[in-house]
Amino acid sequence: MLRKIKRIAPLQCGIVLGALYGIFSLVFVPFILFFVMMAPKFPAASTFQQPAVQQQISAMPQQMPMPAFPPHMGGILAGAGLAMVIIFPVMYAVMGFIGGVIAAFIYNIVAKMVGGIQVEVE
Repeated sequence: MLRKIKRIAPLQCGIVLGALYGIFSLVFVPFILFFVMMAPKFPAASTFQQPAVQQQISAMPQQMPMPAFPPHMGGILAGAGLAMVIIFPVMYAVMGFIGGVIAAFIYNIVAKMVGGIQVEVE
């Protein structure tokens, strides 16, 4: 039996998509935590002040390495990473909610003009 979806409740669609997007974003949390753990292992900026390193840098200016993080940046990077573990899923869920509401609203307008999506149900 074919049925047509004529209307989608925008608020309910937003809630469902917000929850789904929040759950999907948890896939990225282990990667963020990995980089947070690696942040203190970056070399300190003071390594570039040693004479041997300065000599290498002056000998090959076209291949100068990128500057390293200052010694005090490891804690700041770790704190920012931990904040991202909390903020990222929340922001992803909020954007999923907003996107779901907008998508349902647009679907309702288009479905009035061209008909809805047909689904087969038992």
